[in-house]
Amino acid sequence: MSVSLTGPRVFTSRSGAELSFTALGFGTAPLGNLYQPVSENTARETLNAAWEVGCRYFDTAPLYGLGLSETRLNGFLRQHDRASYLLSSKVGRLLAVCPPEQRTGIGKFFDTPTRREVYDYSYDGAMRSLEFSLERLGVDSLDIVYCHDVDIFTHGSKAASDARISEFMNGGYKALHDLRAQGVIKAIGVGVNEWQVCETMARAGDFDLFLLAGRYTLLEQEALDSFLPLCEARGIGIALGGLDMWTNQLFGLSLFGTLKHGKPDYATLKPLKDVKPIVYPKPDGKISFDKLSSVFLSSTNHEEDQPAHLRLKDAAVPVAHNLPLYGEPARLYCPAGVYEVVYGHEATKTDPRFVINAQNCVHCKTCDIKDPAQNINWTVPEGSGGPNYAGM
Repeated sequence: MSVSLTGPRVFTSRSGAELSFTALGFGTAPLGNLYQPVSENTARETLNAAWEVGCRYFDTAPLYGLGLSETRLNGFLRQHDRASYLLSSKVGRLLAVCPPEQRTGIGKFFDTPTRREVYDYSYDGAMRSLEFSLERLGVDSLDIVYCHDVDIFTHGSKAASDARISEFMNGGYKALHDLRAQGVIKAIGVGVNEWQVCETMARAGDFDLFLLAGRYTLLEQEALDSFLPLCEARGIGIALGGLDMWTNQLFGLSLFGTLKHGKPDYATLKPLKDVKPIVYPKPDGKISFDKLSSVFLSSTNHEEDQPAHLRLKDAAVPVAHNLPLYGEPARLYCPAGVYEVVYGHEATKTDPRFVINAQNCVHCKTCDIKDPAQNINWTVPEGSGGPNYAGM
């Protein structure tokens, strides 16, 4: 599928500045190693490919890879004249150096700087965030600056969201408003996941545009009731985030074409010697929980005399092949703790055995997909055993 990115869409901000958008912009969260590591070469090739097809709007944020997305944009943008593209970033988070185990986004962002997010929507916080972003990006100015993530999804409750909105409107908003008036930035806005928050802020301040991620689609139309008419009446622009994600979900295709891995998932696993183990914080029992507690919530049950539905093609492979080469990944990727490696002599890690706790299986089939030796065969269980997600 080909999509024309040519033909600029000119939007005039409150300051009178003309912003020339291409039909599709480039959201750079994946360049921050979101959900999986991306090599420097792949990141640069992706940016080059976007440029070649006509994309000229690039959006980033300090959160994306804890600064990694912005620093990766640095070298790419220096290849191009500053006037030839639009660039936006966000305020609301400062990045603080921290011990590795305290890093923000463990399990979500990979191979990033060891930083933790510090929410700061104050006047000084916005100014500091902007200064740091300019430094990481290697540019002298930003076209658009968004207030980032003052929504319920990020802060956990409407009360907490409202408190952050108030903090921003009494602090960071004034900073961005002043910078726009001085011509330092061309437009100001809000980037969130909830249209209701956008509507609240549209009524509270004088914003140029909103970056709304995934909340106005063919499946979600509620924003048409009040929010979008309000924006139209006030001349507020809308940038829709996550568009490529939604076209993949709805139509099974990408506006940018289909990016193929070139090999099946199980073949992408790297040997143990080539990776650094991820150190996850211990479950706190509030927002993170141990595996067995989560399995309990799924009401998983299998009859004791039920024939095994998790079958090994070769019982020797887990210990003889997977353990020395990959550290036996089944013990890690299984979300239910079905697979274990136990040792006859725990202190010396000798006499290992591969144990399958089939009773815990939640039928996700991750093992069948990801086992590097393709030795695990998930079969349809006999009887009615399994998880009862409807009861969760």
